[in-house]
Amino acid sequence: MEYSTPSETGTFDARSVISLVLASDIRSSVRSGYVKPLDTSFMAQLKRPRTRVLFRILDAARYDPNNPDVRLDTIERGVLEWGDQCKINTGGRAWLVLKTLAASHEELIKRGYLREVVITGRGKSQCIRYEFVKDYVPMDPVIINRFRRYGVADGVARKLFKEHGRAFLAASMDRFEWLLGAGVLTIKKSKAAALLHLIAHPDDYPYPPASGSEASRAEKGARPEWTSCWTFRKSTTRRSSMV
Repeated sequence: MEYSTPSETGTFDARSVISLVLASDIRSSVRSGYVKPLDTSFMAQLKRPRTRVLFRILDAARYDPNNPDVRLDTIERGVLEWGDQCKINTGGRAWLVLKTLAASHEELIKRGYLREVVITGRGKSQCIRYEFVKDYVPMDPVIINRFRRYGVADGVARKLFKEHGRAFLAASMDRFEWLLGAGVLTIKKSKAAALLHLIAHPDDYPYPPASGSEASRAEKGARPEWTSCWTFRKSTTRRSSMV
């Protein structure tokens, strides 16, 4: 780490510029595409610091680095091994690991991330099995932050993400921003309500001129031309105009 400072004394202050250098292994991983978004919106809702730590560890453990597209529905570890991974100083006492994590397990179950936590075995040979809620969908932090800018609640955003996926929502918000910027769309109630209506009724809104969706419509020879009352009529021309 390095930092520059305009102070004559050379001390660190609010004007300092910080430069951080990532370790070579981390740089190589990032350049190779081993980047996994963290569901920060969900993590922020967790009350206990240890629950947030456990969530991050579980979130990483569900994915095999050699097969990152597959998400596991269950994982199982030795209790003492798991305690070490969670940075719990147990002194070889398995019961202390379980006691330390009990409240975090309860919170993650209540929040709908874990379905069940099962303990098997006895003494130091005990194992812990985590069973995840299958329909839990990790939120993309970029998508949820864009929703927040328009006043869409996190719960609504998560539901939409589960129903439509990242690509559709990102394209819908891009189109929404284009409509606003072009002066085509007038907000009557709120930006949140207008965006949700576009997502629910995508065919009621025009596409940007350069979008793939519009090109697809043009290739079919049935590209819509829109009017001020948001009704569509067929057009055989390659340009659309507002009436």
